Order: sequence, then structure tokens, then C-alpha cells
Amino acid sequence: MLAVSFLTAGIASVTSCLIAALMMEKYHPKYAYLGYGIFGLFLGTACLFLSRKAERDFLPGEVPI
Repeated sequence: MLAVSFLTAGIASVTSCLIAALMMEKYHPKYAYLGYGIFGLFLGTACLFLSRKAERDFLPGEVPI
């Protein structure tokens, strides 16, 4: 399962680099900043709806410090 995780992360990073390179070549950099800001807005909005269970820093069965 860990190999699948690393493979997915590798594919996602190569794809992101290609998209970033194409965007910087063809469009003005302000659109990259705009896209990054919109992504941050979506991420921040999603974080508002996290439950307490998702924010635990320990695994089930561990004793919290």
C-alpha cells in the first residue's frame, strides 16, 4: 500500500510540474497567483468543516501525551 502511495505522489508531482511549466510559458504569472489563491480558498473552506475526530494527533489505542 505504501508503494501505491509513493507512486501516486510521484505522478501527481510530475503532472503538477508540467502544468506549472505550461502555465508559466503561455500565460501571465498573475493567473498562477490567482489559481493558487483560489486553491487556498477552497482548502481553507474545507478545513472549516473538519470534525474533532479528524484533528486527533494520536492513533486509536495510543495514550495521548
